[in-house]
Amino acid sequence: MKQIASMKIFLWVLKVGCTSTLIIFPAVMIYGAFSTGQPASSILSNYAPETPILVSFSINGDHHVEGGKVHDDRFEERGYILFPSIFRQHQIMFIKQTADGTIIITRDKYRLFYLGAWYLLCLIVTGLLWLKPGIKVVSKNEPQ
Repeated sequence: MKQIASMKIFLWVLKVGCTSTLIIFPAVMIYGAFSTGQPASSILSNYAPETPILVSFSINGDHHVEGGKVHDDRFEERGYILFPSIFRQHQIMFIKQTADGTIIITRDKYRLFYLGAWYLLCLIVTGLLWLKPGIKVVSKNEPQ
């Protein structure tokens, strides 16, 4: 009985998590269309004919006081794909700004693959769990 309850909880978490990913990913793209970060807008203007599409953003780091000195290691990073060159160059361009104002630009083709694979997996799982209601957890004691 506990196995059935834990399986139902797992399927519910999977269902909600994958559905949330399918909603959040396009929401991030829409957010990026209306809110380009300050360092990103000046850098992306160099790629004028391309349309930048925000696919990820994060704020990470640490802010602490040690020995009377303030250490600020925080940074903001945004990942963009450039459309239509994404079909030729299969990569995400990351623009990272540190707390001291330094801007670092990196390109990564592997994260684009992982991002696409994750989105496809969430699309399949959501389709199986929401659109196909035939998946049920059956106890060994219950007749099938």
